[in-house]
Amino acid sequence: MKICHPLLDTIIDFDKNSVCLLAIENNKEYYNLCLQAYAQSQGGQGDFCLSKGGEILDFAKNSLVLYDFLNIDFTSKKVKTTIDNAVLEELKKPEYFMDLATLNSQVVALNDKVLASIDLPLDFSEEFGIEKFIKLSDYYVLQEQTLLEKLITYIDIFIKIKKINFVVLVGLFPFLSQEEINLFISQLNYMQIKVLFLENKDYCVLNCSKIIIDKDLCQI
Repeated sequence: MKICHPLLDTIIDFDKNSVCLLAIENNKEYYNLCLQAYAQSQGGQGDFCLSKGGEILDFAKNSLVLYDFLNIDFTSKKVKTTIDNAVLEELKKPEYFMDLATLNSQVVALNDKVLASIDLPLDFSEEFGIEKFIKLSDYYVLQEQTLLEKLITYIDIFIKIKKINFVVLVGLFPFLSQEEINLFISQLNYMQIKVLFLENKDYCVLNCSKIIIDKDLCQI
């Protein structure tokens, strides 16, 4: 996988190194690149070009851009919908048909028993489908404690379920110690995730390729 941008003299090749730090010391251009990365991840316009095997990829469908590290929300509609859709696809497999049929008959029997004891003209839907089962189950992500744990879990969800190929992390390093940065990069390399760090200054990092754009927009 590769990514290029008109501001860069070189193409970033994630097949050579799956993690890259792009440090842009010009604050105006740093803002513009961050804004473009986010906009393209939402289907908007920008100058980043993501490709794999010579084929241009849809940036929005293949990327995850994270920037709000103070609010990594596992209860958001985006996360819950992603998890529920994954469970839905799993429950559609033939090996669950008998279990769901048994569950449906048990729910019907329980409702028959309950309504027989209530002297009111009530009835219920006898179709206890997969969607209702998922809604009733109310799946949620076990909350992690540290920022690194939250990030790894959040990224892992979208890599495994949404089949996202590429992650952009904007302005993360100021929230982490030097040890945490290198530990995080090691974990990302182990997970074989293609990651671009966007920062406004250089950092001393290990196991990570690096491109620096100085204040005069020269690549060094």
